Amino acid sequence: MVPCFILKSSGIFILKGAQGILSVDLFEIREIRPGRNSKDFERFKDGRDKHNENTCFTIFYGSQFVLNTLSLGADSAEEAQKWLIGLELLREETLAAPTPVLIESWLRKQMYSVNQTKTNSLSVKELKSLLPMLNYKAPSSRALKDRLQEVGVKKDRLDFEQFHKFYNLMMFEQNEILDEFKREACSFILGNTDKQDASAVLLHDFQRFLIYDQKEPWANDLTQVRELMTIFIDDTMRKTNDPEFTVSEFLSFLFSKENSVWDEKFSEINNLDMNNPLSHYWISSSHNTYLTGDQIRSESSTEAYVRCLRLGCRCVELDCWEGPGEPIIYHGWTRTTKIKFEDVVKAINEHAFVTTDFPVILSIEEHCPIEQQRQMARIFKEVFGDKLLSEPVEHMAEQLPSPTQLKGKIILKHKKLNVEGGVTTRDFRRGQKQGDLEIWDPVDQRWNRHYCVISDDKLYYAEEYEEEEEDPRKYQELHCVEPWFHGRMKEGRLMAEQLIHDYCAETGGQDGTFLVRQSDRYVHDFTLSFWRSGRVQHCRIRSGSEGGHTYFFLTSNLHFPSVFSLIQHYRENPLRCQDFELRLTEAVPSPDPHLQERWFYSNLSRGQAEDYLLRIPRDGAFLIRQREGELDSYAITFRGDGKVKHCRIQKEGNVYLLGTTTEFESLVELVNYFKKKPLYRKIKLRYPVTPELVERFSTNENCSSIYMETYVKPNEIEPSLPQNTVRALYSYQAKRPDELSFTKGALIHNVSKEIDG
Repeated sequence: MVPCFILKSSGIFILKGAQGILSVDLFEIREIRPGRNSKDFERFKDGRDKHNENTCFTIFYGSQFVLNTLSLGADSAEEAQKWLIGLELLREETLAAPTPVLIESWLRKQMYSVNQTKTNSLSVKELKSLLPMLNYKAPSSRALKDRLQEVGVKKDRLDFEQFHKFYNLMMFEQNEILDEFKREACSFILGNTDKQDASAVLLHDFQRFLIYDQKEPWANDLTQVRELMTIFIDDTMRKTNDPEFTVSEFLSFLFSKENSVWDEKFSEINNLDMNNPLSHYWISSSHNTYLTGDQIRSESSTEAYVRCLRLGCRCVELDCWEGPGEPIIYHGWTRTTKIKFEDVVKAINEHAFVTTDFPVILSIEEHCPIEQQRQMARIFKEVFGDKLLSEPVEHMAEQLPSPTQLKGKIILKHKKLNVEGGVTTRDFRRGQKQGDLEIWDPVDQRWNRHYCVISDDKLYYAEEYEEEEEDPRKYQELHCVEPWFHGRMKEGRLMAEQLIHDYCAETGGQDGTFLVRQSDRYVHDFTLSFWRSGRVQHCRIRSGSEGGHTYFFLTSNLHFPSVFSLIQHYRENPLRCQDFELRLTEAVPSPDPHLQERWFYSNLSRGQAEDYLLRIPRDGAFLIRQREGELDSYAITFRGDGKVKHCRIQKEGNVYLLGTTTEFESLVELVNYFKKKPLYRKIKLRYPVTPELVERFSTNENCSSIYMETYVKPNEIEPSLPQNTVRALYSYQAKRPDELSFTKGALIHNVSKEIDG
């Protein structure tokens, strides 16, 4: 195949072939890999593809983690090699291009992506639809109009030069950094920076800045300084022997890669520096290497390992789980897809040392039984062969070997699960029995599983599972924390239309702007409301059930396991109806989503909050209340270490500030964050204190007695041990007079967990 090749000045090359026209942005090319290295070639297993390994190559490109592939076959190995060399040169040239060139290329690409007329200009309406792609939200329509007037827009259209100026205004709108150049201690003083043309940075001023502020020794050469300035000067007429920066050009330099804090000389590895012990180096590492997206429902892929290794990563992770007849790799207890352990090992073996010979470390997270661990060991030995480090490099060494000594080697890193017991360390796998222990939780009113081991004459169990068993319902409720979900709205249809109208008036009214709310008429259904052609339309999201599982749909031929997955699908793929085709774009955020949460109290005093928390016998119980007499001030009240504690939350503008630095867009986001991360010491938010929960525990006669002891002085009573109720997973026959016999499934009360384990 010999496609027609066109290179455009905007950094895009176009291929014209039998399959049509395909354009690829050179800046998005991540790798050009020789050989039949993509699934595209598998389509021709019937013999139609006559190209051999030496004549094929694949272009990996895109801006997301999951890359697109363009698989090509040349007529000869020589022709394929020319393509490989030429494309790699173009890619390297693009990456090495100065920042202004890259920005101009990117701006042109964005402009052409929304330009309906395909001319070298933009309408104001097209510009508004482009602003979210530029991560910019205008404070108001008036502010946007003022900005457009500043760049000379008169007839509601911008040419590329005006668009470029608007981009600079937008990027450097918050230019407090310029205040630093008005101080006497600075190497030069800027004048009036409020107007773009009112101040300038002269050649010698810029040189002093580079020498004394940036500590650039090369800046002593005035010629090099002059050459650097000309790169950032827009006007060719000003590229003279005595150039001057405008304020905008100076700011462009400050935020460019040419002003990077990283010294490029350290990007190249000096082999003479690689002879220290391995522990003396920062190692490029990857976590959950196999995933191509999020940690809940994304694809696992061997290609993820290939990309990491070819990018120079030297430590990758393998989460190994018991599979049907052979070990598999995936993110346990989630909906991520599963891949074969052996396929991963083969991919690592093939690509481990393509980029560099320095050692590769495999970080093993082990969840397999002994039999499949033996399979893993066999696969490691058979696939890696001599590459596998199985013996010490030096038997009498007092420190780790160096990267140089370990060149070409693959190292296994595997951690045993240990528990501390006094001065000795116990290995759980030497225990007589190991498995799950179920303990009753009186707050959630359910049995929770805990990993446990019987070793010697003691039972050890974990406080709680870090990764709980999958509950299918939680995936159906993912939408509840999304900004586009508004729950049950008062006057739902009218309120939805009002919210979307107001949002579109402020942002420009992009088709596909949407929100989701609970249906007014149908208990288990939802309503999708969206903006199209200047008005709000509504679609019912119906629900159904099959085999005990609930599904959701807009059209009867396409079902989804959750509302979240339905919305994600129509944000990536168009919604096709008889009259139109539309993709969901911007989400209309819910105003104060915490008002719909049962853990939020708008009229609760500090004393009442403490009283509520005292009734709930668990650390991690929490509620959020509006502070008395303060409109934008809230408090989170929670239990930690058996005591009731408070943290202030202040609303500043559109963000909620916890402490002095931690910002959240909503109280719901704050709660969801601290359900996963500790809020105080090791305490996470776990039990929402709802009115129903308070009512239930108000009738529990034992609650007050439990917590009266918590608030007395420690020296007044002996510290009591926590009491638990457990259910026996095995039968046990007493062997001594002080032991208790019980049958499998028996409930055993008042079980104490000793302080030392």
